[in-house]
Amino acid sequence: MNFLKKAAFSAFSFAFFLFLGELFLRWVAPLEQANHHKLFCEYDSLLGWSKVPGYSGRHQTPEYETLETFNSKGLRSPEYPYEKDSSQYRVLVLGDSYAEGYTVGFDSVFTRVLERQLQQKMADRAPQVVNGGTGGYSTDQELLFYRSEGRRYDPDLVVLLFCINDVWFNSQDKYWRGAKPVFRLTGNGLKLENVPVPEPHPGVKSWLLEHSQIAKRLKIVKDKAMLAREGEKLPEDYRVYAKKYAPAMDTAWTVTEALISQLDKEVEEDGGKLLVCFVPEQEMVDPQRWQAFKTTYGIDDPEYDCFKPAVKLSDFCRRDSVEFMDPTAAFRKAFQQSGTQLFFPKDSHWNAEGHRVIGEELARRILD
Repeated sequence: MNFLKKAAFSAFSFAFFLFLGELFLRWVAPLEQANHHKLFCEYDSLLGWSKVPGYSGRHQTPEYETLETFNSKGLRSPEYPYEKDSSQYRVLVLGDSYAEGYTVGFDSVFTRVLERQLQQKMADRAPQVVNGGTGGYSTDQELLFYRSEGRRYDPDLVVLLFCINDVWFNSQDKYWRGAKPVFRLTGNGLKLENVPVPEPHPGVKSWLLEHSQIAKRLKIVKDKAMLAREGEKLPEDYRVYAKKYAPAMDTAWTVTEALISQLDKEVEEDGGKLLVCFVPEQEMVDPQRWQAFKTTYGIDDPEYDCFKPAVKLSDFCRRDSVEFMDPTAAFRKAFQQSGTQLFFPKDSHWNAEGHRVIGEELARRILD
């Protein structure tokens, strides 16, 4: 009996101190969530996830703090109607978190920089730039977004931002955000699978991560510990840097090329034009970052080349007559001339200066 009383008292004491700790953290230093990127998305049966229409929330990290607001269609973009005047010039941007641009304020996102540049030079055509970017998307989801939503804006130009991790995840039906659609290559071309995307079923763990300050902090500690343990293992998506690919990466590239060809075909059929814009990583711009990358993962130059993805994508676009743009040289020049960082070192996404560079480069390409 004494044992039961002691156990009950211990359990009560533990729960009481947890309760006090929870109240203290909520009062002193509340976190919105353990994974701030996931807060602004909801389940989507076609795309896996999509941004919440009309939502407004704050991203806060040691490197930046931004307020992100979506319009009624779930885009980080002005509230443009689907219909446009025949005299107007409209650009639709497809992409992932680089396009969404949650690391900088709304007016600093490159789509806004691009729009301002175009409006200065093409005032008679009242240019509009629609930002269709969503964090975590790969080329497959961007193709599906164009089909279901993007084409409704009747764009004259579709800019597809292409990141190196798109290649690997174009062949996967899961991402860290959750399940996603995937295309498989068959004798008849691309076949869409895993749609409708399996709906997540939140359990006690998900509820705690959403509501408990203690659970959120434990999740952050756990994630950091996992990253430390896996720090020396090169992630699958970074194997796109390898000079010689394994069969799985070759397959991923084949699917990726087929997706770009299909998007180019559909945009052209809709009366528009596709421009594929490569997204340079930090290690392609700053040689010291490439050296640090190699040291972290224990890889050597004879086996890996950080410029290979851009070269391979450029070669494909040339063969397939798809317009292609690689702003890496512009990023390297801007970095070397000013010494100003264009990326957040830990987060790895563009800062405001990086967004300025890519926005101006895109404007230059369009206006040429």
